[in-house]
Amino acid sequence: MSAAPQLSKSRDLPLRTKLLICFLAVTVVGGVLTIVAGSFVITDMVIGEAQRRVEVGLKTARSTLQQRADEAERTASILADWAARQPDLYANGVASEYLEKLRERCGLDLLHIVDADGTVTATARGNARGLNILGDAVVGAAIREGRASWAFTTMSARQLSAEPGGLDELREALVVQAAAPIIRPPGRIVGAVRAAVLLTRNYELVDYIRDNVFTMSTYDHKNLGTVTIFLRDVRI
Repeated sequence: MSAAPQLSKSRDLPLRTKLLICFLAVTVVGGVLTIVAGSFVITDMVIGEAQRRVEVGLKTARSTLQQRADEAERTASILADWAARQPDLYANGVASEYLEKLRERCGLDLLHIVDADGTVTATARGNARGLNILGDAVVGAAIREGRASWAFTTMSARQLSAEPGGLDELREALVVQAAAPIIRPPGRIVGAVRAAVLLTRNYELVDYIRDNVFTMSTYDHKNLGTVTIFLRDVRI
């Protein structure tokens, strides 16, 4: 009578062991799958957040540059409208002191008035007077087509040498510039106004973009982000 229960108990042990092994296997496999799936989700979230921040940063940088370009074009257009009402604009010229005050107030690096041939007749500062810049894309569009426009362009060493501030040391520079035609009734184009912001060595601009992109975040008294402007493969 006593041998039957023991035989039944010995037969139950393999079944319990199998159930235990199955339970452990399901637990381990489930845990591994959870970890793998979680790592993929976290990785996607981190990469997605990084991409989002990059996109926001690029939009902020583009917006800042667009704002500078719009300001340059607006200044050129306003000055061109004023110049169109001056009957002796090229006879007596425009006072460089007036142009210099306007340049400083608008945060420009270059401010020129050119005649219909593309020759600089007045400038805020520097020795660009007498320089012909008709070959410049935005100036050419203003004089030939009678439209205001802006563009990112390079400035040659010849033009740089006519401007102050050690620019003659550069072989070329990147600028965002605008030009607006000077139009007199009944629609005669007599010249143009050129306004430009130098991007090369413009540390104030890149610092402004960096502070807006990275919200002035620092670690150990150092900025967490860096903004750099390149002209082709050269950091400027």
